[in-house]
Amino acid sequence: MSTSVSFESLGLPEELIRGIYARGYNDPSPIQQKSIPHIGDKDVIIQAPSGNGKTAAFGIGILKNIDMNKVGPKIGPQAIILAPTRKLAEQISNEIKCLGTYLKSDKNKTERKSGFRRKTDNGLKISISIGKRNLRENIRELENGVHIVIGTPGRVHDMIYNRKKLITKNVRILCLDEADEMLDFGFLDCVEEIYMNISDATKENSSTFNTLLFSATLNKKVLELTESFMNNPYKHILPKEDVTLKGILQYYIPFYDVTEKTYRRRRRNRKEIEEINQNKFDCLMDIFKCCSLGKLIIFTNQNKTADWLYNKFMKNELMAEAVTINHSNMDDDLKNKNYDDFLKDKKRILISSDINARGIDIQKIELVINFEIPKNKDVYVHRIGRSGRFGRKGKSLSLIGGTNEMRLLNNIKDYYKCEISSFNIEDL
Repeated sequence: MSTSVSFESLGLPEELIRGIYARGYNDPSPIQQKSIPHIGDKDVIIQAPSGNGKTAAFGIGILKNIDMNKVGPKIGPQAIILAPTRKLAEQISNEIKCLGTYLKSDKNKTERKSGFRRKTDNGLKISISIGKRNLRENIRELENGVHIVIGTPGRVHDMIYNRKKLITKNVRILCLDEADEMLDFGFLDCVEEIYMNISDATKENSSTFNTLLFSATLNKKVLELTESFMNNPYKHILPKEDVTLKGILQYYIPFYDVTEKTYRRRRRNRKEIEEINQNKFDCLMDIFKCCSLGKLIIFTNQNKTADWLYNKFMKNELMAEAVTINHSNMDDDLKNKNYDDFLKDKKRILISSDINARGIDIQKIELVINFEIPKNKDVYVHRIGRSGRFGRKGKSLSLIGGTNEMRLLNNIKDYYKCEISSFNIEDL
């Protein structure tokens, strides 16, 4: 007997279901089945592997709770979604706009039935409140009224406390995407103050709100922190062995390290680091000559390493046209252009720092290469999660420059109880 779950069985509005199907979803993923029914009724903590539809899960859950008629000046949004980066906030906004394409206010429905149309848009209204965005446009959107605010903690905090343009009395849902990073020390104070403002404002308005936490990785420290502000949440927490994305085949290549016998006694000098990196680069070139690879991302730990690697590729006539770069020290316009070139398949290799390790959804990435092993175990999981999206098979390859990086990789294997095999060219 079939026990399949459909979007219709989740009790969603007809207009929202229409947007879901138009977006290309056929059936809810397991994480969407688990989370959507609870959103709006209680606090929710969801941990799920990258590429399993987390954004659509909280997006659909939030949209089903939006009152389309409740929007306008001095009303404020009904939901606030916080993300750690501008790019991720923009991606979330695009997804929710698509899902909510057919949601309309009753006024708009009445006008359509009567055959009388106004130029005013009575559909879903979203404000992207992120740093570097034009401040006047951002303020004008909030003053005119929106259903949902999606932004980074700094800009949202500024709009609430300094500009006093973001009214929170009618907020019903606060969602933290990439929750483990949002509750880290870099964002924690900002997020806490946003939370307290919403809590105080909704109490004055004799109403309540729910908090949603979504991430591929949630450590013990973050889960302990949630006990201080979440009320009996619905939890879906993964066992460690399920966090490293079972659909992704993980490999490594060890290299001879000139500092292998001495790295514990002193730091590597520039010459030694360049020799290690040159060995890794030469290995990549050998792989690219032997294998016909599609889209891939090469992650580095530092921006300067990404620049070094990019310049190496640019000197190779065969590879120069295929490669682009993206990291936090670049000009925003160039960063966005390079990212779009990779997204639109104008370039097939992206050299990146960890600004693209979390949440970014780029389809058809066949391989993720760790040019350097990240020191944070969770970053490794987020990096390799850029491949193998939505049930597809993916592959990751880590280049090990010596015993120190081998130790980091072994720590990842032991912690997550995952298999990372020695690489053979046939594996690609």
